[in-house]
Amino acid sequence: MGLEHVACEPFGLFLFGTPNGLYWAQILSQGNGAVISIIVDQPAGSDPILKARNWFVKKLRNKDLQCGKPNNVGDLEKQPFYKFLESTYLIHPIGLGALLYALGGFPYFVWGMGVRTVYVYHGTWLVNSASHTWGKQTWNTGDLSKNNWWVAMITFGEGWHNNHHAFEYSARHGLEWWQIDITWYVIRLLEAIGLATDVKLPTSAQKQRMAFNKFLEAIGLATDVYLCPKAKDGLTQLMVRQKVINPQSRLYSEEERQIILLFIHQLRNCFEITLFVSSFISNENLSKVTLQGVRTVFVYHITWLVNSASHTWGKQAWNTGDLSRNNWWLAMITFGEGWHNNHHAFEYSARQGLEWWQIDITWYVIRLLEAIGLATDVKLPTSAQKQRMAFNK
Repeated sequence: MGLEHVACEPFGLFLFGTPNGLYWAQILSQGNGAVISIIVDQPAGSDPILKARNWFVKKLRNKDLQCGKPNNVGDLEKQPFYKFLESTYLIHPIGLGALLYALGGFPYFVWGMGVRTVYVYHGTWLVNSASHTWGKQTWNTGDLSKNNWWVAMITFGEGWHNNHHAFEYSARHGLEWWQIDITWYVIRLLEAIGLATDVKLPTSAQKQRMAFNKFLEAIGLATDVYLCPKAKDGLTQLMVRQKVINPQSRLYSEEERQIILLFIHQLRNCFEITLFVSSFISNENLSKVTLQGVRTVFVYHITWLVNSASHTWGKQAWNTGDLSRNNWWLAMITFGEGWHNNHHAFEYSARQGLEWWQIDITWYVIRLLEAIGLATDVKLPTSAQKQRMAFNK
């Protein structure tokens, strides 16, 4: 953990501060489900920037405030090297910025601090957005995580995200020889010179438990195309041949659900590509083609905002044990998805704006579909379920 801190320390932004080495190790050693939180208590005096910074950071209610600070890296807390990093971590990015300015002036500072930091943060966020949208699923993780080669290229191996979801404890994300994983190569070097020990990798038995069964693997391969007819025909043939669809039943098996999700995902890709290409071929003017591009960029960015802004700003109405928030302005531009703490508390709920004043366009559409008989079995949280998720007064 300490070596990772040494590598990542200069990427921090002075304005907001970054978790120090020991605190970062505490977070990471809790596993993928841990809540990343930042607590800074620095006297601001009369400095308006520090006052704004402290206000922003203290508004981030997090698990530490509810459960206390983790104490799971006591061995690191006793080592002088990590104690030194913890007490001096803000000096490192400031020193790096000063060094860059001394070497090359303002251009070096902008590229070495500003552009580099933006690149690193966006590369990090791409792991949890692009690698849940595009790529291959090698392991049956029960989620949308993917192995994405181009994200892996710009994040030193983090793009092999389905591998990570399948084996969170693994020090190696690129499990195949051809899956380039720079981080793993560094770990191997550290292991070779004795600086890394007890390096964990998944065993053959663990891989076997996480593998797809052969039928679902075939479905995945059949839908791994971007031509709509091939996707549809291949999927239909597999459905008929395997006899997994029961037209007499309104209930779907797990295999049926996975097939339907894969098919819907493929149709979405087909729709986006077809719409854009048809606009171009049919001699539509440039403004309409541009509108299609702007619309797509807008939709993707507001989708990503749900998993970033709604984990940073807003209110927590329910005790979900994470950083999810209800964010009103995000709900306005995402048709109700911004009531994200509500969603984390009651994932099965068709309604995310649970209060009458929480505008939720998606819910209004569902109610309309329910009224005309096109939506059935619409689920909402009960009073008892709400009581269980409420904060202790």
